[in-house]
Amino acid sequence: MSVFKDYQDWLDEETDDIIKRHATYAAAELKLGGEVGDYYVDAGLIDQFVMRHVSWLSISEIEDILTESENSDRVELLEPTDHEEDMQRQQAEHVLRMDVKEMLASKTRPFVDERLQALTQQIRPLQDRQAEAQAAFDEIERTIETGPAPKIIPKRWYRRERVVEQSFTDEERTNLDEQLEARQQQLVIEDRTVAAAEREILMLQRALNEGK
Repeated sequence: MSVFKDYQDWLDEETDDIIKRHATYAAAELKLGGEVGDYYVDAGLIDQFVMRHVSWLSISEIEDILTESENSDRVELLEPTDHEEDMQRQQAEHVLRMDVKEMLASKTRPFVDERLQALTQQIRPLQDRQAEAQAAFDEIERTIETGPAPKIIPKRWYRRERVVEQSFTDEERTNLDEQLEARQQQLVIEDRTVAAAEREILMLQRALNEGK
């Protein structure tokens, strides 16, 4: 039974379903850092792929993998076996793992780039909301620090104009403190939202650059 006729075409076709099911999620997971293909390793998808196919590979197909793959030279020395075929099959298994990861990573990069472009467009409104929350917080804090506007007693023929400093009533100060706390909580939310978006953009850019 033949598993493939052309190794690279077979890899491309057999990874289509994985990409269809998982590429969007794999791109989203890059916010945690790592390389583009790491998700498929961590999710066990590459192990599943290799185990499903490697036992069906013929000797000629194993030789094709070891001949065609650029990863053949990266295979670590394996424990010697009594049969050359077993040794080659083990080598082909290691090479196949690396090739599948590279193929999945290559096919996932457009999804990563799409997510990066979307986040780049979304972050500006998030930054605007952050700035508005900061301005609102600063305004209330400044009001508390400076106090209410002084009372102006206008000039009369029998007296000069007078400026009388005012203080907030207990009720007014309590209300301002509550407003300040609410604004601070909102500011923390906006700060975290922007920081998370900026971090994900950085992780996506780094992942794309590492694949070049």
